[in-house]
Amino acid sequence: MGGSTGEVVVGDLATINCDGLQYSPEGFAMGYFDGSKFLLAEMIDIETFPSFKDFQGPTTRVNHGELVLVTKLVGRPWKISTNNQWRPYDIFEILIGEQRCQIFRHNLKHYDRRVD
Repeated sequence: MGGSTGEVVVGDLATINCDGLQYSPEGFAMGYFDGSKFLLAEMIDIETFPSFKDFQGPTTRVNHGELVLVTKLVGRPWKISTNNQWRPYDIFEILIGEQRCQIFRHNLKHYDRRVD
């Protein structure tokens, strides 16, 4: 589990990483906040991101550091380059309790149970 670089891969446990990361370095919205909760949509529109209506379907409210299961690599938005430097835009499906939603790699952190 976990890539050799500690990056998130399908099947990993990961934590939500949203503290100060609502926007990418390029200024694209990676999600939205409702008070202190980060809102994750059921689907991120892979065909139109970045646009004004990228996040679709019901939302799930999550906290920074919340543990999730990464279930699927959805892909990278079609308007984003396939160059590896753009990996933060990869979209994953995750499971939070019984809710499935999508999130960018930018907002996931590989969970390592080992204590240093």
